Amino acid sequence: MPHRIHGQIYRPTNSSRQNRIGCRGRRATDQQFAQRWDGMQVDRDWKLPKRRSRLSHFIRSRLLCLNQSITHLLLAVALMAALILPPTRTVADARFSLLSEPGIVAIMRHAHAPGTGDPASFRLDDCASQRNLGARGAEQARQIGAAIRAADVTVDRVLTSQWCRCRDTAKLLDLGPVEELPALNSFFRYPDRSGRQTADLRQFLFDLPPEETVLLVTHYVNIRALAGRSAASGEVLLLKIESGETISVVGEILIYPRL
Repeated sequence: MPHRIHGQIYRPTNSSRQNRIGCRGRRATDQQFAQRWDGMQVDRDWKLPKRRSRLSHFIRSRLLCLNQSITHLLLAVALMAALILPPTRTVADARFSLLSEPGIVAIMRHAHAPGTGDPASFRLDDCASQRNLGARGAEQARQIGAAIRAADVTVDRVLTSQWCRCRDTAKLLDLGPVEELPALNSFFRYPDRSGRQTADLRQFLFDLPPEETVLLVTHYVNIRALAGRSAASGEVLLLKIESGETISVVGEILIYPRL
């Protein structure tokens, strides 16, 4: 049926019905076609727009479709970012406040240190022979310490493995004096030490006064053996030390460094 465009009458032809396609690939109806061409110049017989106008409208319609596609893509990216971004510092602070409760101990894997294990030339008294923190790991340790302080938690003791990446992490937390605890040393290269060291660490935890706030810095294998789960670089697990000699994970906090 004919449509009026700026006082003119437009009578759609077969080509107008068949050749106009919407942004999603659907063929436009006559009414939609007339609306899209509203305001364009028409020939004197009022049947088809001028060739130049048709080309101009086609380009504009394609640009409109492209703009819609980009908008949808940006919305999808924003939604994905909201789902996968790490927790904000405010959320982390709230969880760190659990450390103030009796019987809660924090144990963390050292901050990010590029690589795996240690070089074959490893020596405990030579940091240059070990795998060490990078710039990202150093910043991660600082931010973890800042988040704990922001939660208004006072840490009574900071204990660490004797490995350099753990000692450096503990110092960069800036939560107080750092003590070395051999039971926290890595047994990655010496798996036969796992049972004895884990038993020593468990006994250490059971002997702690419930009111003392303690943070331990150690390695992946040690946390795996003690807590029964893995930990990412810089991840903090909150452990509940039960009087019945059981240890359970009641919280986990991972702060990504902002570089």
